[in-house]
Amino acid sequence: MMPWTDLVYAQEFPFTPGPYGHKQLRLTWSKNRCPLDSTVYYPSMSGDYTPIVFLGGFYDVISGEGYSDFLGKITSHGYMLITVDLLPTLHFQPESELSQLAKPGILSRFYDQIEWLKKNLGNMTIATPDWEKLTLSCHSASCVSILSVIHDRPSYAAGAIFLDPVCLFSSKMKPVQICKHICAPGSPTGRNEYKDFTAGMIHSFLRVTLYRDRSYRKYISNETLMPFALNDLAYDFSPIDQM
Repeated sequence: MMPWTDLVYAQEFPFTPGPYGHKQLRLTWSKNRCPLDSTVYYPSMSGDYTPIVFLGGFYDVISGEGYSDFLGKITSHGYMLITVDLLPTLHFQPESELSQLAKPGILSRFYDQIEWLKKNLGNMTIATPDWEKLTLSCHSASCVSILSVIHDRPSYAAGAIFLDPVCLFSSKMKPVQICKHICAPGSPTGRNEYKDFTAGMIHSFLRVTLYRDRSYRKYISNETLMPFALNDLAYDFSPIDQM
């Protein structure tokens, strides 16, 4: 018999909300004695799910809770989304390429949080994280922090997802000056559909890379199946084919 989760994936079109309802859990030092604050979005159905650890943008300053709607859409495809809030002090040295996560003590606190989650999260939710498939994700300038983790421990995670990656310290301008030009939210028209599309691309990418599910390749490579006309599209399946 086909497992329920595989049956769901086989029937799913990725660019619409997935079949899983989800719940939310807030973890804090004051309540749970975890090293850092986290919010967990998890399917309301028991089973094993890929955990995706997510850092909010602007060099980890924006809380992951600000992405709740988007993270919930990814969760609906059968994942556990876990935000980690580093809450650093902004650091405006335009000549510096260091992320907040690379500052002394913060990298170790990030690892401590993940270890705490590995030991405790499975007993707190109906969903069970499959830590063998740990995936790191980030938005905007916080992607430099995820690069810090990958550079420090190349085999730490099974995968990584970078959303709108940017380094605000790659210019002589200060980050706030740059953000005035690139951080505008734009028109709200179609924003919900764009979130569905991005969540579907993430789902398809992970099905192809972590699960070796070739049936999802077409959603990454075939523009006619995508709900938006793209200005650019690039993909490379050869590293997966060689594994």
